[in-house]
Amino acid sequence: MTEPEDVPRITEAMAAADAARAAEEALRQAVHASWSGVSTAADVYTVFGAVGYSLELIPQLLDQLASWLEAHHGELGVSEDGASAAGKVTEVRAELAGALEALEAGRERLAAAQAALAPLFGPVATARG
Repeated sequence: MTEPEDVPRITEAMAAADAARAAEEALRQAVHASWSGVSTAADVYTVFGAVGYSLELIPQLLDQLASWLEAHHGELGVSEDGASAAGKVTEVRAELAGALEALEAGRERLAAAQAALAPLFGPVATARG
């Protein structure tokens, strides 16, 4: 986990790794804020929607990163004896297929949870955990 002082500020021209670390920190902050920073069912609905949209973006990000590895495997070194970069990249792509399937299932279930939440409304007198 990153520490707040190590997290880059979000800008349009940031590197992919820095953007991913900023997203990680934003989610960490949302986790902490969910204890006391929620006062209505609409807040929960909004967070469900934002997390769901993030889950929609992750497959494209992972695919683009895997494509980068595929395009550059000939220039990459490998620290395992007898392994080829092309073989490791193929292994990465295969593992990503399972992760992407799980993300899609998670996104669908989160959308269903958000839809089930839609009829709830109103603030609460005191925020509870």
